[in-house]
Amino acid sequence: MRRSILLLAVALATACGGSSVAVSTDGSGVMADAQDGHLDKNWSCGSLIAALGRFSPTVMRSVGAPDLAAKTCDRALLGVEVGATKEEVLGLLGPSRIPSSRFARGCWFYSWQPARLSPIDGARVCFKAGKVRLIKRSLHG
Repeated sequence: MRRSILLLAVALATACGGSSVAVSTDGSGVMADAQDGHLDKNWSCGSLIAALGRFSPTVMRSVGAPDLAAKTCDRALLGVEVGATKEEVLGLLGPSRIPSSRFARGCWFYSWQPARLSPIDGARVCFKAGKVRLIKRSLHG
């Protein structure tokens, strides 16, 4: 039910002139967008996280990328539900940039700076047979 509502909200936002989500798996597109001193595109969580891990923290802070990534990733994580496919998770959060440990095989790990007024700073998403079986939000605090 919640997934249907989320998909309907995305469809309505797009139909009503909402901007599509830009993706840059290595973050280079985000950096190129930041060259004029601000981000013009609606970047995905994974794109912003990739850029933050790859480029100058000073440049990324100057365009507000850490706060934007936190808000974007918090919203994206709301769309991840038990039963979602790996492709759906990739579409929402991007690829995991933190390797699985031997204690958590089959899990993808995500980490970001927490947004103001939000305790979430990452997540562990575990799969069984290609579908999400566990979502564990990481809270700072």
